[in-house]
Amino acid sequence: MLIFNVFFWVAVVLGGDSSGANIAHNLAMAAGNPETGLDIGLLGIALVHPYFWGSVRIGSEAGYPDDKFLVNRGYVDRVWPFICPSNPDNDDPRVNPVAGGAPSLAGLGCKRVLVCVAEHDVLKDRGRL
Repeated sequence: MLIFNVFFWVAVVLGGDSSGANIAHNLAMAAGNPETGLDIGLLGIALVHPYFWGSVRIGSEAGYPDDKFLVNRGYVDRVWPFICPSNPDNDDPRVNPVAGGAPSLAGLGCKRVLVCVAEHDVLKDRGRL
């Protein structure tokens, strides 16, 4: 009697736009953490206009116009505390992956990352970072 062991390996690419990009990033961080027990073949992530922010302004964030017809700094500052009132700090690693105390991006559960940012987006410099 001949027994064959067949192993299936599924390759996964995560992607998302805006807050969906944050979710993809945070899932990739969980996939890279051996304590989670996730054993997936994560090939990469695609972050399209990620909704990354922080309490300290970087790049063009400080000079971005507070035009009421654009998504402005004041609006962005209020969104995370509204979404997560139990941890309202804009330096929460889920919204600011490079904040002090955030897990190292070396623990990302994939080797390929595509980040797309828009030229006139208030969040562009945070996405580049």
